[in-house]
Amino acid sequence: MNVNQSEASQPTLEQLDGWCEQALSAASGEARTSAEGRLRYYFPTFSESAAELSGAFSSGSERVLEVFPTIKGPAEAAQLMTWFLHQSSKVLSQSYVVRRLRVLVLNHLGVLADEQKEALRASLLEAVREKGAEMPGFLVDDITRTLALVVMFTWFDLEASREVVDQVLAGAVPQELGLRMLRAFVEEFNRELPARYIARQRRVVVAFRDKQLRAIFEHALAAMRAATPAAAGADTAEQRRQLSAALLLQRECLGFDFIGLAPDEASDDAVAIQIPSSWKDVVQTDGFLDAYFDGYVRSAPPVSSQLIEVLVQVASIRRSFYMEAVRVQFVRRMARGLADVLSGAVGLDDVENYHHLCRLLARFRCIHTLVEIEDASEYRDLLAAVAAFTMTGLTLWEWSPNSIAPLLAFWAKVAATHDARDDANAAVAGDVIADALPRVVREFLRAMVAATARA
Repeated sequence: MNVNQSEASQPTLEQLDGWCEQALSAASGEARTSAEGRLRYYFPTFSESAAELSGAFSSGSERVLEVFPTIKGPAEAAQLMTWFLHQSSKVLSQSYVVRRLRVLVLNHLGVLADEQKEALRASLLEAVREKGAEMPGFLVDDITRTLALVVMFTWFDLEASREVVDQVLAGAVPQELGLRMLRAFVEEFNRELPARYIARQRRVVVAFRDKQLRAIFEHALAAMRAATPAAAGADTAEQRRQLSAALLLQRECLGFDFIGLAPDEASDDAVAIQIPSSWKDVVQTDGFLDAYFDGYVRSAPPVSSQLIEVLVQVASIRRSFYMEAVRVQFVRRMARGLADVLSGAVGLDDVENYHHLCRLLARFRCIHTLVEIEDASEYRDLLAAVAAFTMTGLTLWEWSPNSIAPLLAFWAKVAATHDARDDANAAVAGDVIADALPRVVREFLRAMVAATARA
C-alpha cells in the first residue's frame, strides 16, 4: 500500500471507526480492500497473511512493509490497538482491532518487555471490566480469549498473570460477566494452538488444571445453586441468565482435556470423562445430583436442556472415580431422578430436553453397568419408565430423528448384559427386561418400515 502524506499523521477516532466499518461491512470489494490497507498500516501485526484475514492463525512468514511511522515494533502496535479498543464505542471497530491484537499476541508477545506485557494484560482486563456489561457476548469472549493468551504465554514469567482468574473469582467483575469470562478462559486454555506452541501450552494447561480449574468449577456450582429458582416459574430474567452462564461454564470445565489426549469428537459418546481424583469432595457430596434434577424441574427451555447436557457429562465421569459405596449411591440417585422425569414426562414436550435426555440414558448405561442396583427398586422403576418412554419415542422418530440411536444404545447395553435365565427373576427386573426388549425391537422395525414407506 502506498500511503500519502495525510495518512502519515495520527488518524482520528472517527476515521479509524469508519475504516473498520468499511472493512467489515462495505458492499464494494474495492472499498473493503482499501479500508483493510489503511487499518493494516495503523494496526500492523507484523505477520500478515491471507489466513489471518479470514480469522485463522498466521504462519508469520510474510511481513508488512509499511507501517505508521510512530510504530517501531509490536509493543507500539499493541499500545495503539488497546488505546483504540478503549476509546471506540463501535462494536465493529472493537471486534476488528481485537482480532488483529490476538494475531499480534500469538506471534510476537515474546518480544515485549515484561512491563509492556503487564500493561497489555491490565489493559485488556480493564476493557472488559469497564465495557463488558454493554458489549455483545461474542466481543466479551474475543477480548477475554486474547487476555487468556497473554496469561498463558506469561504464566511462568509473571506472577500477576496467574492471579487474573483469582481476581475474577473474587468478584472483580459482576457475576454474570465473570462467569462468561471464566468460560472463555477455560475454552482458550483447552484450545489447541499451532504446533510450535504445543509444548509450552501443555505445561501451562497442566498448571491451570491443577491450580485453578477446580476453583472455577466450584464457582460455577455455587452460581448455579444461587440462581436456581425456588419453584417452577418463579425465576427472573436475571436468574435465568446467570443460571445459563453457570451451566455453560460447568460444561466447559467438565469437557476439559484433563489427560491431554483431545479425543475425536466423533467418539464423544464412548469416552469417559477423566476428572482428577482431587475433585471427589466437590462431586461426591450430598445433594450434588439433586441440584441438577431440581433445577431441571423448576426451569424452562433452554436452561432446562442445558441442565440435562451437564448431567450427560456428569454421567460420563469414569466409574473408577467413585469408591464402590459412593458409586452405588450415585447410580441410585441418577436412576431415581431419571425415572421421576420419565414417569412424569417433565419437560419432554421440548425437543432439546427430549434429545438430551435420550443421550443421558445412553451415556449413563454406557459408563455404568447398573449391577450395583439391579436388586433395588430404583433399577426396576428405571427400566419400566425407559420402556414406556421408548415405546412413545419410537413413534416420534420424525420429531427428533437423532434421538433414536441413543435410545437403542441404552437397550443394546441392557440386552448385552441380560441373561435369559433371569427372564422370570423379578428380583433383578428380569421380567421387565424380557417384556421390554421384544416390544422395543417390534416398535423400532415398525418405525423404520413407516420411514421407508414415506421416503
